[in-house]
Amino acid sequence: MFRNLGEKESSIIGDAFEKKTVNSGQAITTQGNSGSHLYVVRSGKYKCFKDGEFLRSYKEGEIFGELALIYGAKRAATINCD
Repeated sequence: MFRNLGEKESSIIGDAFEKKTVNSGQAITTQGNSGSHLYVVRSGKYKCFKDGEFLRSYKEGEIFGELALIYGAKRAATINCD
C-alpha cells in the first residue's frame, strides 16, 4: 500500500501513526468487530485466524486491518500477538 511513496511522504504518514504496545496472546483485532484502525507491524509476529482457523502470520513491515477501513466492513479475522 505504501511501497511507492518517497521518503518525505513516508515520513508524513509515519508521523500520523500512534504506537500501540501489545502482549503475547493479546488480540489486536477480533473477527466481526467494527474496525477503525490500520496496523503496521513494527516488531514481533502476529497470527491471523478466521472462524478459528489459522490463515497466516504477519511480521515486521507488514500491514493489516486496512479492509475494514477501506470498505467500512466488520473485521474479517482475528489477529493475535504471537
